[in-house]
Amino acid sequence: MEPAPCPEPNPEPESIPAPEPEPPSVLAEEKMCEPPEETAHPCEPTSRIRKLSYEDLSSLQKPFWRLANNSFLLHGYHNYHHLLLLEEDEHQWLGVPGIYSPREAHAAELFGFPQFTREYHQKLTLSEDECSTDKDFGYWCRCLK
Repeated sequence: MEPAPCPEPNPEPESIPAPEPEPPSVLAEEKMCEPPEETAHPCEPTSRIRKLSYEDLSSLQKPFWRLANNSFLLHGYHNYHHLLLLEEDEHQWLGVPGIYSPREAHAAELFGFPQFTREYHQKLTLSEDECSTDKDFGYWCRCLK
């Protein structure tokens, strides 16, 4: 989830192409948190995040329905009562809440959630039972597209 470098300005004037259609979301319905329209750096990646319930997994495209039986996902959902859907640039990530440790990192990788981030839980409205005050609380993520 590294930011892409800003493109170099083109000194040659060009015509503006027609906008491309948005790629389909992995969700049937989207209820995302939109980033602010004005940012300090226009080349920063934009992120949209959503807190998911276990039932929302059926809203994912059919190839991802099998994740509903993933033991690691079920364990994280049981402990923190939510999941994370993140759209950043052209990618979509599914996140399982948890606390980083080398042992958890190994388990997460075995179950298909190889990346960890501590960034997004502050952007969600979480109840006491949906988060942890541990400084290593975050999300184990896998790329959906």
